[in-house]
Amino acid sequence: MKKFLAFVLLCFVLFGATAQTPTYWLLDKERSWQKNGGLMIQAHGNGNWGSNALDNQWFYDMTIGGHIGPTQEETLFNSMEDFNRAGGNVSGGLHFYNFSDSLFGGDWGLQVGASTNYFASTGFSRDLFELTYIGNYRHLGDTMNLGPLYAEFQAFQKFGFGFFNKNTFTNAMVSVVMGQDMQKLDVRKADLFTSASVDQMNLIYQGEFLQADTSKSGFGQAKGLGIALDGDINIPMKDDKGFISISARNIGWVNWSENTSVQEFDTTFQWTGVELQGIDSWENNVGVPSWQDTLGISSRFESRWVPLPGWVNLRLLRKLSSKISYEANLNVQPTSNAIPQLSFGFNHFVAKGLMLRERISYGGFARVTIGLEAQWKLSDRWFITAGTSHAAGWVNSSARGLSAYGSAAFVIPSHSISE
Repeated sequence: MKKFLAFVLLCFVLFGATAQTPTYWLLDKERSWQKNGGLMIQAHGNGNWGSNALDNQWFYDMTIGGHIGPTQEETLFNSMEDFNRAGGNVSGGLHFYNFSDSLFGGDWGLQVGASTNYFASTGFSRDLFELTYIGNYRHLGDTMNLGPLYAEFQAFQKFGFGFFNKNTFTNAMVSVVMGQDMQKLDVRKADLFTSASVDQMNLIYQGEFLQADTSKSGFGQAKGLGIALDGDINIPMKDDKGFISISARNIGWVNWSENTSVQEFDTTFQWTGVELQGIDSWENNVGVPSWQDTLGISSRFESRWVPLPGWVNLRLLRKLSSKISYEANLNVQPTSNAIPQLSFGFNHFVAKGLMLRERISYGGFARVTIGLEAQWKLSDRWFITAGTSHAAGWVNSSARGLSAYGSAAFVIPSHSISE
């Protein structure tokens, strides 16, 4: 039971398959892929989780196996806010940029992409965590506010087509979305009252639970179809010392099929305790405690439009010198339980073709995090990115997050394609 509730409390959140335009691509003046033309193939993947309340040790114990003792439970509980959040992401895919195309005057090319994405997020109250792991003995004669509780899981594949600018990498892509799976829980209100004498408890909760067609399962199963928009607008500064960028990923919806299960609940449960009557008489037995449902749950099947886990990012990139620049970002995920994320960092060209980044962030699903990244142009044909947005998570089990991401791009010159 605790592991099931842990899943509701944690989950994994899956963001878009690709991040914003790599900083190196904007700052690099050589642009060898433009000179050679041809085709750029980029493979990318990422995975992370973060929370403002739950640490990595809790995550390991709940998923891999282990014992969560009273001391650990109390430590987590005491550091929680009234409402908490958790999430992470796993995604990957392929992207193709055709520099040989000459669209809209020659500065634009065609792009196509495909990706698989797994998303989940959750928001939960401090009282719900306490009830699950510690109990309700501190709230006798009182009410515990177990809500609101939000949890969502989405798995989907995207197949897109669009165009891009060869100089600034401003781009837009429209994708067909194949919905693989979806579950969404929205408990708007949940209260538990326990009498001082512990002879009565009342549980009241209201909300809705959606679940995609359960008759299908597995990768690539189309339980719904939708559309998504991805894009970047990279605006060069007039003095040629930086960019202002707006990026968006997974802006769209999926229409889940008519076999989607919809359960609405507006329910009161009441427990009146154990009745001990005539205990010395064999004619009377001990009363069995029971929960009495005074309202109920309604169920039906219907199609539902559900928004994708999209995000919008605003970036300011500014050069301080030929080798150093700074970068500030604001990231908003309007359909998830994350709060807006602010980040600031520096980029350093430390060797020919090699740029290192470090940044500090606050928000999203976590609190304060430190990120490290390397962007490396090995040659005119190869470009590699690798990094983490939760560096402390790799060395500290009490950190509240863990992540890794990377990409590899390979350029096939136009003369190789023609041959």
